[in-house]
Amino acid sequence: MNCKIKMQFDPQVAKDVGVEEAIMLSNIEGWCEENKANEKHFYDGHYWTSSSVEAFSRLFPFWTQKQIMRILNNLEDKKYLLSGHYNESKHDRTKWYCCLSQRKWGWAGKIVWPLAFFFKLLINK
Repeated sequence: MNCKIKMQFDPQVAKDVGVEEAIMLSNIEGWCEENKANEKHFYDGHYWTSSSVEAFSRLFPFWTQKQIMRILNNLEDKKYLLSGHYNESKHDRTKWYCCLSQRKWGWAGKIVWPLAFFFKLLINK
């Protein structure tokens, strides 16, 4: 099987939430960045990507659908991902995902949101 998914991930994310989750997050980040570059799928202040568990299982053939659901739920529980429904049809229940910048460590190792919050607290004292 020809798998075209990136297997790179942020080691800090892997340490915090697990290697499988870090791999999934890295790919979702890439898809959201592609949508940002193309100015597509911007809702509620975020760029989103959508996929069903079935579609994810074709992209990640080494994980079962149950594993994919667990990975996505773990990322949401740890506040790395936010999910939503932005489908044109109300009957379409495909989930949309965006990366939450306050938990995103990025490849440069920066934590943007906590620093901004910290400086805001300092200024308001």
